[in-house]
Amino acid sequence: MADSAKVEAELAAFRAEVTTRVAGLTVADTIKGLYLRGYLEAIRSQGGDELYRRCRTLVHEKEIIDFFSYPYAAVMEMGVLGAESLASTFGGVQPFLRAMGRIAVDQYLSSPLGRTFLNLAQPSPRAMLRMLPTAIATTMRFGTRTVTFTGDTACTFACRGDWSPAEANAGAIEAVIAAGKGRSPVVTVRQYSMLDYDLEATWS
Repeated sequence: MADSAKVEAELAAFRAEVTTRVAGLTVADTIKGLYLRGYLEAIRSQGGDELYRRCRTLVHEKEIIDFFSYPYAAVMEMGVLGAESLASTFGGVQPFLRAMGRIAVDQYLSSPLGRTFLNLAQPSPRAMLRMLPTAIATTMRFGTRTVTFTGDTACTFACRGDWSPAEANAGAIEAVIAAGKGRSPVVTVRQYSMLDYDLEATWS
């Protein structure tokens, strides 16, 4: 458990950041239903059914359909609700975001499309990371991502114009490496602006 005053300060900063992010989003900034559902299930797995229901009300459609597009603003607002309930459990807002990114990817990889992605990648960390920018582009309609390998077990995953918090994407990279049978993944964030950052990853 984190110090309550520290977490409250982090939550205030995160609420302000999300307000800024949501204000900058357009109707074209969307996410596919299959990943939206994965994020909701990640919230449910950690916060229970009541938190899930509160987050689900942010999506106005009665059903979430895998390949339909939904406003990414809903995911950002879910992040605030989730952080308010769970950040202290994870030791702060940033560890919470990283955990949600990791769990949401695990949810995605258990879906039919995710299992196809795993099969195509054979799976290995390098193959999965090489395919990841294309996989993300099919689910999120904003930003660009590129991967550059800097060694046999190291890479830089560059995110530009990406509305997703850097820590959430860092958790996602950790989950992808682990799913590819990479051991001890370490992902460091190098932030240049709110929407532009590099994720420097190593594994063994």
